[in-house]
Amino acid sequence: MNLIDLLTLVASVHGFFLGTLILHKYRDLVANRFLASMLFLQAVFLLQMSLQASGFFSNRPGLLLFIIGGALLMGPLHFLYARHLTRPGVKLVPRDLLHGLPFLLYQGLIIFLFWPSSDVSLVGTSPELNDAWMQRFGYYHPALLIQFATYLLITLRILQKHGHRVQTVFSSLEKVQLTWLRNITWLALCILVGYGLEIILWLMGNAKGEYFVVSSILLALYTFAMGYLGLFNSEVLSGNALRQTLSIAENTRAGTDESSPARYEKSGLNRVDLATYQSRLLAHMEAESPQADSGLTLDQLAGQVGLSPHNLSEVINRGLGQNFFDFVNGYRVRDVQSRLVAPEQSHLTVLALALESGFASKSTFNSIFKKHTGLTPTAYRKTNPRA
Repeated sequence: MNLIDLLTLVASVHGFFLGTLILHKYRDLVANRFLASMLFLQAVFLLQMSLQASGFFSNRPGLLLFIIGGALLMGPLHFLYARHLTRPGVKLVPRDLLHGLPFLLYQGLIIFLFWPSSDVSLVGTSPELNDAWMQRFGYYHPALLIQFATYLLITLRILQKHGHRVQTVFSSLEKVQLTWLRNITWLALCILVGYGLEIILWLMGNAKGEYFVVSSILLALYTFAMGYLGLFNSEVLSGNALRQTLSIAENTRAGTDESSPARYEKSGLNRVDLATYQSRLLAHMEAESPQADSGLTLDQLAGQVGLSPHNLSEVINRGLGQNFFDFVNGYRVRDVQSRLVAPEQSHLTVLALALESGFASKSTFNSIFKKHTGLTPTAYRKTNPRA
């Protein structure tokens, strides 16, 4: 067993372990059922890659091709995981089973039309056997590339919409923006690029040694990243409060264009009510400083002001021309600005002032502060004399 085989074997064990652990601890989060299924499937692929070099599949070509066909489920599982993670209120419906149709069609072709001879299990070991494989299954690899890439691109679109949607209900995005999942999705696309290049080399007959080495290594990294990051973030994402807030975003049509009149056509707020509620909101912000709570959400602020989340969203979006995230963080920035020039707080670091004003992290604070003021916090402190 060489180093690559050992790496894939270790990654396979981790895939099985992480999938089992996630199902045991966080099964109530529906999205995690897709995550666990994906980890189990990746673990099987990695185990197959590790065992194939040993000749394990020499007399089991049907088993080998059945396992390979499971790759047609990878894209759908990745997509379904992202969809249910970003929209926890979405329920499974019968049409979701259509995502498994390519896998079923493939297995049908294997069983009824192309049941292989044993030499196909040794694909990659000689040009003659490669030709035998391509004669039977030449269209499988391009079809897999197109299908998987399509699902990953759709997933990136879902995550982009999610990034806009959470800004309408959360004031801090570190735990809910799913940047880690977007990065893993890009990693999956990189795996497909490596896989595609190896297929091209295979077709051109220019590859040397074992096939799919690069994609095997990337798949192992993908399994580690998806498993551990999915596990670590499940603690936050499985919380009832977070899921309830995301549901509010769906119910208030938070993912739509903020300037669209149709978004609030059923709100019932006239201009007088809108102005009254706006004054109430601004007075509350000045008197109580709720922005100091880094975990402040639309639902929480609505309860404090005595409005429904939908009406508060309309007051902020239509009345003030902002989304919830920018509205709350605007107050946080102004609070930091006043503290930066206050002599009695000159002994405090910029980060300490940011945390006291409600920011949850230094990186987020720096980017938001510069967006609102055009300066870094340090530059602002230097250019504004203390009173």
